[in-house]
Amino acid sequence: MNTSPDIVLAFAFSLSSDGSPGSYNERLARQLHQYLEENQSDDLPLIALQWEIADALHHHYPSLVSSLENQQKLFVVEPPRFETSEFDEGQIDSWFETNLGEAEQTLSDCLKLISGSSTLDRLNKLLESDILYKKFLNIDFENLMRPNLGELFTEHREIPLESNYTNGLMPYQRVRVNRLIIETIIHDRDILEAGKYLSTPGVIDALLKYCLTTNHKFENILLVAHPLHLPRCIKQTNYAFTARMLESNITGVLRGDDFPWDSSSAQVWCRSLANWRHYESIVQEWLNKNRS
Repeated sequence: MNTSPDIVLAFAFSLSSDGSPGSYNERLARQLHQYLEENQSDDLPLIALQWEIADALHHHYPSLVSSLENQQKLFVVEPPRFETSEFDEGQIDSWFETNLGEAEQTLSDCLKLISGSSTLDRLNKLLESDILYKKFLNIDFENLMRPNLGELFTEHREIPLESNYTNGLMPYQRVRVNRLIIETIIHDRDILEAGKYLSTPGVIDALLKYCLTTNHKFENILLVAHPLHLPRCIKQTNYAFTARMLESNITGVLRGDDFPWDSSSAQVWCRSLANWRHYESIVQEWLNKNRS
């Protein structure tokens, strides 16, 4: 790319079942760091990225993250927090009064210790806790499943092991894990909806909303993604801009870095080349059908 990008947008590729970045996003964070090292400039582009890669950057390159934050050059597409439309605030207190199990009581006590103007405010503050998960180590999360599509579309989820995080959960990992804890305990979906899965289009939409709100330039966008994910990321980003009659030069950076397949990845479709190819064939068929 001859013209310096206004934005570098990095797409995550799967994650670990305990909400940590996983091997793919660790590599993507290294690639992003390498790119910034090789293309140092007084006028840095906006670095926009999914939270899984942001956690890997926080862990391995904290000084880089601090520098980007200080220059207001970092935009993270975060895991979903609670929104007013997702729960019935009037019913949550009464729900706790009639659900008196140990987990329910512990969660209720945690909420009471947090100051806030509303239940929504307190729930979102609780998402930031780096110790909440330690109170629920025996909890079992429901895996994200799409029964009509089969095992390939399953995302496995589990509570982190305390021994793996002696320094606490990562900044965005804790938001994801704590939300899953709260959703698991408050299991009535008429009272509290499950957080929405963050798809590739969702990441693009979040970036567009941010740019249009802040008047940030997006004439040239450079995408960073897993090599096999990158073509779809380019295609969907182009589609999103075209659909809104916005013009941007969108390209992708491909490096020679190998991405060994990780059989422990949370998302079954990202565990092997065969799984990914099968998944992509289904996704591409669905995308073509819905755009025709």
